[in-house]
Amino acid sequence: MNFVRAIFEQRGIALTLLAAIIFSVNSLSNNLMSATISVSMIIFCNVVAFLPAVFFVNLELNSSYKTRDFLIIFATAFIGLMALSLGVAAFTLTAVGNASAIIFSKPLFCAILGKLILDEPFGICEAGLIILNFIGAILVSKPSFLFHTCPQDKDELIGLLLALVCAMCWAVNFIGVRKLTEKGIYDPALMLHIQATLGIVPFGIILMSNNTSFRSVEVADDFELLAVSSVTNVLALGLIYISLKSQSASVVSLVATSEVALAYFLQAMFTPDPIGWESILGAVLICISPIWLSGKGLLRQDMA
Repeated sequence: MNFVRAIFEQRGIALTLLAAIIFSVNSLSNNLMSATISVSMIIFCNVVAFLPAVFFVNLELNSSYKTRDFLIIFATAFIGLMALSLGVAAFTLTAVGNASAIIFSKPLFCAILGKLILDEPFGICEAGLIILNFIGAILVSKPSFLFHTCPQDKDELIGLLLALVCAMCWAVNFIGVRKLTEKGIYDPALMLHIQATLGIVPFGIILMSNNTSFRSVEVADDFELLAVSSVTNVLALGLIYISLKSQSASVVSLVATSEVALAYFLQAMFTPDPIGWESILGAVLICISPIWLSGKGLLRQDMA
């Protein structure tokens, strides 16, 4: 029974790993259709996919919210929507490796903000895992600004800046969710529904003002990839938000980094991109975090 209870206590890590797998499929579908489907169309469809979350909103919990609670919820949801949009934009302006390396620095921001705002534990072990994760993400993604000497043009630099802001926004979003959890007013379905409500109008206007966005979706493969992107995005983000109910922001962001390794292996299977020894070593380093955190959690529960 103790072992079963220990496994249950680590459900957040398991759900985050599942989310990372689904996110990797999302990254692959976005990569495959980026040449033919506009960014505004991808973001709009991803946001629309959040709408069914309204059927899962906890109405009993919502009736207890105060004005300040609503402000925190809306701010957290808005920052999450910004992170999603900035991430997609970053991948269109700079190479996948460049954007990935910067965006997956978010465990560092989560650890710092978590310590300052929520007093989450941050010691030598956590610092070591963050360093290993970041090195692993660098080795897998092989960003050109570190592995090559080619000059960066204006779009590349803007893309890197957007990726950095995206990482910060995700960190703030994760910390906001943890704050709501501490207050006992967190509802993952409501978070997704608010993001849909906030995003559907502005991105819909952008989409309507650009007629070429509709003409770009012409073949069945485009519709299938768009559907896969939208469904996997809402499933993965929903799992991440559920994971944050039982795990700290730094732990979830560390485990979620496994997405970058999974995404690159999938792209190597379905695209001409090769896998080198750097990618394999990076994947091994990234996998250390979920294994260590899971084992540590199971051991702590077993001793208890």
